[in-house]
Amino acid sequence: MACIAASVALRARAMSRFAEAGFPTIRNESWKYTDLRRLAAASFDSGAARSTMPTRDALMPFLVDLAGPVAVFVDGRFAPNLSTLDKLPDGVSFRSLAQVLAASPQQVERHLGSIAPPDPSGGLVALNTALMADGVVLILDRNVVVETPMQVLNVATEGSTGAVHPRLLVIAGEGSAATLVESFAALGAASGFTDAVAEIDVGPAARIRHVRLQEESVSAWHIGLVGVRVGRDAGYEGLILSDGGRLSRTEIHARLEGKGAECRLDGATLVRGRQHADITTDIEHASGFARSRQMFKAVLDDQSRGVFQGRVLVAEDAQRTDAQQSNRNLLLSRGAQADSKPELIIHADDVKCSHGATVGDLDRNALFY
Repeated sequence: MACIAASVALRARAMSRFAEAGFPTIRNESWKYTDLRRLAAASFDSGAARSTMPTRDALMPFLVDLAGPVAVFVDGRFAPNLSTLDKLPDGVSFRSLAQVLAASPQQVERHLGSIAPPDPSGGLVALNTALMADGVVLILDRNVVVETPMQVLNVATEGSTGAVHPRLLVIAGEGSAATLVESFAALGAASGFTDAVAEIDVGPAARIRHVRLQEESVSAWHIGLVGVRVGRDAGYEGLILSDGGRLSRTEIHARLEGKGAECRLDGATLVRGRQHADITTDIEHASGFARSRQMFKAVLDDQSRGVFQGRVLVAEDAQRTDAQQSNRNLLLSRGAQADSKPELIIHADDVKCSHGATVGDLDRNALFY
């Protein structure tokens, strides 16, 4: 009962924060390039799953491993008949968040809501926390290594106009390792809103590879935030691939807490028409001898717009930090626009840090070679 009460209190505090903060505006420095006024004025339904579920064959194009474990969510609701969660080694728990909160909430109450920054995006993290109906909890015991990629597939059905708030929680025990693919896709034209939050706790000497595929309908809205905590001698590798959504934004906030921690972030964005895609990263080097690498590329056509904001913060005690950041943008038309804002904030004196950004179009002469 105490765990259930804690969950209710967590949601209540989150709803109070959202009521106070609301949607972020362009007056917020980290949102100066991405305007959410149209999103805030739009209407969405509850996002309840449709009575007619898609077939397994309809999902085939979005599955990364036909024989691997996959948790499928249709319009925000867990679809057990389409999921395969029984092909896992001992020491791995890969379950629906709703099931965990109902049966054993004590497994997640210490982590849920403690890793993602409270309100880096206005009130959107709080909105997810208040309204999360389901999601996935992945728990890896100490020294467990999962060779096969695991997948979380979030699918919007054709014509859906729902607002969904999926939550992902990963707890990687000491020395564990796994690859997780988080996919967002559409089975047809859909104009819903996805407000997704992921919290990932990488324990000492653990390794997590997290691939995030965003290929939703070009009439949909997608906001996602990934909060990562990396322990001593541990590593987090994130890969973002995005080509869907009328407006999409993915934030990654990684805190390197342990000595020798590593973080690598890579991403590619391909947008056209009037699509708007925003990638925002924030890596905090809180401990010494840590290493981070970032490489993000974008290709933009027609009247599309791409945004990259990358912030690296090196704390005063984080000596021997090694951080590199790069952003490259290719414009395929005169109407395309790219905004790039790399940033370094360094409070230590024994560091090796660099950043760079390029925006350019195709060399017309090079097209003939």
